[in-house]
Amino acid sequence: MDNWHKRLTGSLLAFALYAAAGPVTANAVAVGGSVTGVTPTKVVCRNITTQQKVVILNRTSAWDCEAAGLTVSPGDRVVIQADGTVQDAEDPAIEFTYVPPYGSFDNPEGQVLHVDPVNYRIAVFIKVGSGWWTKSYWSTPLTAIRLDGTWTCDITTGGIDQLATEIAAFLVPVGYTPPLMSGGSTLPAELDVHSVAKVSVIRSP
Repeated sequence: MDNWHKRLTGSLLAFALYAAAGPVTANAVAVGGSVTGVTPTKVVCRNITTQQKVVILNRTSAWDCEAAGLTVSPGDRVVIQADGTVQDAEDPAIEFTYVPPYGSFDNPEGQVLHVDPVNYRIAVFIKVGSGWWTKSYWSTPLTAIRLDGTWTCDITTGGIDQLATEIAAFLVPVGYTPPLMSGGSTLPAELDVHSVAKVSVIRSP
């Protein structure tokens, strides 16, 4: 694919990517594409030969036009246009915006920076006594991030959770399943491997 160009749309820097309108060969792989450094909001796949068009609206960095319904045959000419926003070049980050005091049943709150919230989740753990516990529950070990980047997690779901002395939150990609903690003395090293950012805080009685 070639013929890249970027344009300013309102307050967002958008881009359009056009595949060279070349013919599809008999041995061609699936018609699609991918980008880096940009979060697409819409991809339009157009078969110039047949005038068929399909629109892909999911916010992913890779797409398959044929899987989305575009029909192509050897010799057809195809154009792909993707519109979206250029990603922030800074490193992903996560932070607490509110930490409930020791003994409180309030929920911690936070926000993530420099990532697309759609593509990430938060894995939260608390330390009670000498052991770490998954929050909110084993059945829901990941916390969703709102579109504005903010998040909150219920960490007092049983026992004496309100007496947790440490809260840790890891920013992990969608598709990753964090280890389930039920009193282990240390958090697994894989959390540092699979997360793109983390934050922790210690609370004193």
